[in-house]
Amino acid sequence: FRSQLMSIASELCVDERIVIEGYLPNTEADQATMEASCGFALQHPVSRNWTYLASASNKIFEYAACGVPVIVPDRESYREYFAGESWVHYAEPSDAVSIAVAVKSVFSDRTAYMSKCKAARSSFENRFNYENVFQPVLDRIDEMTKPASTSLDYHR
Repeated sequence: FRSQLMSIASELCVDERIVIEGYLPNTEADQATMEASCGFALQHPVSRNWTYLASASNKIFEYAACGVPVIVPDRESYREYFAGESWVHYAEPSDAVSIAVAVKSVFSDRTAYMSKCKAARSSFENRFNYENVFQPVLDRIDEMTKPASTSLDYHR
């Protein structure tokens, strides 16, 4: 797969601008995420879990936090979850041409690319940030765990 993708990149004369690192320790992965121009969260659906999850479950959102457009599997679950998100692009993980088309769509227009970067960061801040998403749950937990009122009404 890597060789197919790099072959297409070579045909497009962009192979010297593409780096496929493979596995990285967390400390290196964090730095690579911040330096990325495009994120990839592509996995083959080898089990039911991988049908809905790509890479580390938070990787897509780490890219968004850094303002990086991302390419995810072209599956109904992703299209439904990321509907309307201009910074999310779709590709079939086992099809190098599909991935190349998605990459081209990320970078084809510089102004649009910058808008996608801003949209990724904005979506993270407003929609996907853990603190925002978890806040209603925390509010409900707080509500449910408040001490019961200790004042007793003795009026007869």
